[in-house]
Amino acid sequence: MTNRDSDIQKTDMSSVNFKIPAINTPRYYQTRLRFVSHHDGSIGTLCKILKRLARMDLPGKDYVEAYLCHLTRRNRRPRTLESRYGAIVIFLGIKSPK
Repeated sequence: MTNRDSDIQKTDMSSVNFKIPAINTPRYYQTRLRFVSHHDGSIGTLCKILKRLARMDLPGKDYVEAYLCHLTRRNRRPRTLESRYGAIVIFLGIKSPK
């Protein structure tokens, strides 16, 4: 054993004065949980969307209806339904070049 190793072993850690820096972390357990039901607004929005969808001639219209009903059952916001509907209609409405 070298002289340096013996000095380390003899050092009493309780006499060492050092501070651990504080880390600012978010306290997730303190955030308020929000259980909000969008059910009434989502159903009204779904009815409006399905009426618009019925007037269109799109491929896979049944799948779009089923998907939007699924989103409504999952309690998604009315704005989410509108944005998903808009994206799907744009996607299905684009015709491939011949």
